[in-house]
Amino acid sequence: EVERNTGYPVSIEVTPGLPTHARMASARPDAPFHVIEVNAKHRAHADYIVAAQCHMLLVSWSDPSAVRGISMCPEEAGRRIEMWSKAEPSKFPDATKKAELGTFYLRGLLNQVFSIPMEIVVAGRIFAEAPSLRASQQLLQDAYLRQMSSMFAPDFRTALPEEVFRANAAMAAALVMNWCQLTGQTAPLIPYESVGAVEPGKHLLELTKDLAATRTSASLAKTVDDWAELLSLRPLYTWEFSDRRS
Repeated sequence: EVERNTGYPVSIEVTPGLPTHARMASARPDAPFHVIEVNAKHRAHADYIVAAQCHMLLVSWSDPSAVRGISMCPEEAGRRIEMWSKAEPSKFPDATKKAELGTFYLRGLLNQVFSIPMEIVVAGRIFAEAPSLRASQQLLQDAYLRQMSSMFAPDFRTALPEEVFRANAAMAAALVMNWCQLTGQTAPLIPYESVGAVEPGKHLLELTKDLAATRTSASLAKTVDDWAELLSLRPLYTWEFSDRRS
């Protein structure tokens, strides 16, 4: 379906040493393949991983003449980086390292606000339409939830600037809440209740309904903007549009 709708072939590779389950690069005229890399450790679950990445491509490429991406607004980004770099100064006495930390927080939040709404929609669609992939989906989702729970470790929690922690926890709570609704679980939400992230997460999840219904790049952009507005991140980025027609 991706190849038919976008005009570009999909190349699937198994790659050792990836820091995540998968990595994907979408095609452009000078690199005319969508490349999906599957972490070699998760090769047994490649069918689910590839299905999820392809669903994301279908959403972001619903209009190949205007494939959306985001870029940071330098002035506001610089202000946030400076503010967040002041967290825990005793641990990061070197100014360069502190600036790198602030940049890391900024890029992490922007990556999440751009990707998690789509992850929520894709998880629901695959769960409903591909029951044969549910075992893999369950295993990988559970691993992902355990990974996200590391934010509640005392050292990690106290090192994060409060604004960064709250935004991160709210987005993670929306993702966890969606999975709990699909599977009937409740336990994964308990840590988020303890830090007051459930209500913001519920609001974010509500904002994904239009994207789930339409699955277009336009509704993705609106959902991302709505999330960013709620999390006070909207001034940090602007949209870029790229004509990727083959």
